[in-house]
Amino acid sequence: EHIKWFSKPGFVKLGNHGIFQIHGLMAIAISLGLNDQKTKASKLMDSIFQTQFSAELMHVENSPEYHQYVITIFDAYFRTGWYGRDIKTKLSNAKTLNYWLIDSNNRNLCIGDSEPKKITLSNEQIMNAVNGADFSFENDNQIYHVKEFKTTGYLCVKALSPGTNLFFSLSAFTNIGHRQADDLSFILYDSGFWRFEDPGKYTYQRDKRKYIDRTHQHNSLAVDNQSYSVRSEGQYPSCRRITRFIPEHGVFHTSMSWQPLDGVEHSRDLFYMPNNFFAVVDRLESENIHKYGQWFQIGNDFSDYTQTAKSLIFESPENDFFEIEFISSPDESKIQVFRGNHDLPVGWISKKYQEIQPNLAIEHYQETNQCDLWMIARFSKHLETSEIKKMISTIIPSLE
Repeated sequence: EHIKWFSKPGFVKLGNHGIFQIHGLMAIAISLGLNDQKTKASKLMDSIFQTQFSAELMHVENSPEYHQYVITIFDAYFRTGWYGRDIKTKLSNAKTLNYWLIDSNNRNLCIGDSEPKKITLSNEQIMNAVNGADFSFENDNQIYHVKEFKTTGYLCVKALSPGTNLFFSLSAFTNIGHRQADDLSFILYDSGFWRFEDPGKYTYQRDKRKYIDRTHQHNSLAVDNQSYSVRSEGQYPSCRRITRFIPEHGVFHTSMSWQPLDGVEHSRDLFYMPNNFFAVVDRLESENIHKYGQWFQIGNDFSDYTQTAKSLIFESPENDFFEIEFISSPDESKIQVFRGNHDLPVGWISKKYQEIQPNLAIEHYQETNQCDLWMIARFSKHLETSEIKKMISTIIPSLE
């Protein structure tokens, strides 16, 4: 009776629930000596593995935590020896990729539907991951490795020494599993602090999920206060165009370009000089007037701040320097700061399932048909904002 269900269209789920179903079919087939069902279960398991992971062996459901979770399920099931060696080899390679999905303290990155659970990697796995990097660069006597994943749109820049800097960027929507409307969002850990964070793990309770999964709750750009689609019709491949290190300036640069809404062209350039600054330049163009709003979620170490018309200076327990300045062209933008706001809702963070805490969120916005919106965050006083802007304009002359 159980086996009959596997002939019904749609019974086997394409998400991680399907893994449990297929393993149950295999267990019954082995117990009853049904060779045709064993073959069917083996093919189904191979198929769902390919559904769960991209060709690069990165889990596709928008969550570093679920990359490890699904690996744990497959790992237990493949140890039975029921599914062949080839699929076990692929799983081993997928484990190595956890290196790009954990922070400097070996916890899941809070990108998408994730909470910072601890993960242990062997020295061999770390070395294999580093050797598989796309390229590396040096800054302040520290080696950084860069890895981009084309299907999922992930990009990770990670210092080799544990406990140091990390930058992670999103650029695609290819699967609805655990999807949040975090288009072109990013997180940044620099000089011992989370500077820009992600709101984290949502809950299955809708009244709480609304505080976590919308566009303005991420380090994203929102148009007309709208949240982007989380349904399949909104999917798009990676819109990343450039990933490079510019040695003459000592700056890492990545850029993306897409259409968030019909008739709106959006390009986002991100510039990072570790231990010095991080900059976001959003260029918007449309025939119609829209409200364009840059949103930034500030790390919880920086709860106190001093605000001027176009800048914020943050305070931390260790008096670490952190200043953000906002620039726009035309120069008519405004900023708003939120903390634990229920009406919008924005200014919340969830580092553990069903636990939501207030944090700082900033909107830098302008109503126009086309504009450039800049956010320049400084982590040292080595370079002034004007010098950083001049440097970026040298890298991309059209931004001058």
